[in-house]
Amino acid sequence: MPGRGGCLDGAGTWACQIFGRATPPSAPRHQSKIQPTVGDLQAQLVSWRGEGARIGPLPGDEGSARLTFLSPDRPPSQELVAHCMSRLASLAYSRALTSAVGAATESVLAACGFQVAEEMVVLTKQLDRDQPSAVPPPGFSLRRSRRRSASGVLLLDAASFPPEWRLGGMGLREALRATPRSRMSIVHGPHPAGYAITGMGHTGGFVQRLAVSPEHRRAGIGTALLSDGLAWLHRQGAVQATVNTQSTNQVALSLYRRLGFERSSQRMAVMSVSKFN
Repeated sequence: MPGRGGCLDGAGTWACQIFGRATPPSAPRHQSKIQPTVGDLQAQLVSWRGEGARIGPLPGDEGSARLTFLSPDRPPSQELVAHCMSRLASLAYSRALTSAVGAATESVLAACGFQVAEEMVVLTKQLDRDQPSAVPPPGFSLRRSRRRSASGVLLLDAASFPPEWRLGGMGLREALRATPRSRMSIVHGPHPAGYAITGMGHTGGFVQRLAVSPEHRRAGIGTALLSDGLAWLHRQGAVQATVNTQSTNQVALSLYRRLGFERSSQRMAVMSVSKFN
C-alpha cells in the first residue's frame, strides 16, 4: 500500500519527491468538501508529543489495518510507534501495513518489530525546459480539477487500484494537503479516465498520485497526466523529479523510463507487523 501515490496497474507512486528551490511557498488553499468513506469514519488518530499517525481498516482485508504517519518529512519516534502498536492491539487488528517509508523511518520501524513487506523502486528525472507536452489522446481533455470533483476522483481511484491501495476520502484529503501547493488534474472523456495529484513544498515537491482507469490504460492518458505534473513542477521551480512504484509494476516503470526517469539508489519500502506486544 504505497502511500500518497499510485499509478496505472494498481501500483503506487507514493511520496514521489521533486527537489527544487527553497523559496517559501504560498499558503495552502484547500476548500475541498470530500465526503468521508466508511474507512474514514472508522479511522483513529494516535498522537504523542506533537507526532501523529492514523490507523484505519485496510479495505478488502478484514483484520488488517493501514498505518500512516502524519509527518512524512521526519521519521517517527519509537514512542509513537509503540503507542500505535498498543492501539492496534486494542482494536483487535491482526496485522498492519504502512505506507511507503524512507530508510530512516524503516530503521525505526524495524527496531520496533516491523518487517519489509514490499520494496519500492525509486526513479529520478532532471526537469528542464524540454518537458514533454501534456497532450491527451483524441476524444479526451485534460484540465485542472476543482475540489468539487472529489467524488468522481474517488470512484476512479477505487476502480484503478486493488482495495489495499485505494486512497479513500481521508487519503485524498491528505494527498491534497501534504504540501503547501498542489495541483490535481483530470483527463476526461465521457467520464473521468485518469487523474494525478502533484505537490510543491518548501524545498521540493511530490507526485502524490497517478491513476488511470482500467479501460483507458495504454492510451496515452498516464503520459499526459505525468507530463502535465512535471511541467507544473518545473514552473514552480523544481529541478529534479523523484518517483517510486512497485518493482512488479512494469507498466508504470515503462512510463517513467519513457519520460526520462532513471533508477535511483534511494530506498523506500512498505513495512508490516503482525505482533503488537
